[in-house]
Amino acid sequence: MKRKVDAGEVETAWFDRHDSAQTAVADVPDKWPDAYKEVVKARLDIIGSNKDIRLIERPEYKRRWMTDPWKKREAAALRAWLLDAAEREELWFEERGEYTSPRTLTVFQLADALRHDEDVQAVRALYAADHLDKPDASLATVLAAVIEPEHVPYLAALRYKESGLRKRAQWERVWDQQREEDRTGERLAIKVPPKYTSADFLKHSYWVQPRQARRAEGAVHLLPRRIPGRRPVPPPRLGRLEPPRPG
Repeated sequence: MKRKVDAGEVETAWFDRHDSAQTAVADVPDKWPDAYKEVVKARLDIIGSNKDIRLIERPEYKRRWMTDPWKKREAAALRAWLLDAAEREELWFEERGEYTSPRTLTVFQLADALRHDEDVQAVRALYAADHLDKPDASLATVLAAVIEPEHVPYLAALRYKESGLRKRAQWERVWDQQREEDRTGERLAIKVPPKYTSADFLKHSYWVQPRQARRAEGAVHLLPRRIPGRRPVPPPRLGRLEPPRPG
């Protein structure tokens, strides 16, 4: 397609739409290894000579090769690194006699606990300068910025709008019915409540974050597997989620 564009045979916005207008090439680059260049040339020859192969090699039959720009990928990597650092187990548990118990921390307490870590400070400086446009931002400011989108309140009343609370009540009735089934062994005609939507949440991030975490390894379900439409939740990040329902 790039060759046809250069020859004036085709007009397309495909390269602009995929942010590749400046990097698209019509010829096999010389810097590629010779063996690979031969493979690519053979592929191009087949595409040019075989109408069936040429058909399936058209853009509408290909997966789009869209990638996020480097700055966006770097920001995501730095956020993930800082969140991992903020979740170190020794920060959230303390020894109490012969027992170890969890504790809560404010952002400022968390920043104070990490302030002597040189790696944390280095990542903080890079993220603050390149992605917050605040080179002098404190560690507490940076941590607050990266933690806020990951935070989901513990209490349902702080997560949902009125519509979400109504759906939550319906789900709670389902859980009660399921417990009754488990207690008696008698199957009940349990109707599946409506699913949540983004409009049910007080903040968009409360909806987006759990949806993104559906692929998280080790996700647990709020509902037994026999209920369709269940919604997995990720392992808690900084204690943002309520515990799974018993049973």
